[in-house]
Amino acid sequence: MRRRVWWIGGSAVLLILVMAVASGVARLKTAEEYSTQITPLYVLAPEERADQRSLMVVFPWHATGYCVGQALITATESSTEVVVSQVKVRTIGPNEGCAGVGTDGLTTGDYLQLEAPLGNRTVTRAQDGVKLEVRKS
Repeated sequence: MRRRVWWIGGSAVLLILVMAVASGVARLKTAEEYSTQITPLYVLAPEERADQRSLMVVFPWHATGYCVGQALITATESSTEVVVSQVKVRTIGPNEGCAGVGTDGLTTGDYLQLEAPLGNRTVTRAQDGVKLEVRKS
């Protein structure tokens, strides 16, 4: 009886562990998958009560829909500036679920998590050094 309990408990733990690893691997996307580069247009400042480190980067988007996680946005930060890289976009595969929302047919945006609140720092594009407009949400 005791062996059966250990066997069932061990099997359950192993199953949970395998599912957790598989889920993490499925979410991991390599840099090669994000092959298309798009130039950011402007950023939306976080709302007053929102996380002040979460910045919405808006970029051109002419496809029918946009899926969360379809873009990879990175930046380097200093005490006076946030330099946003090119937005890297990947194609959503046929087996990936996506509602295809979040675009007005011209632009879309995705969040960039900063290490510190934006505050009074300027936001520039890494590609050409152009200052990006920081709009209110």
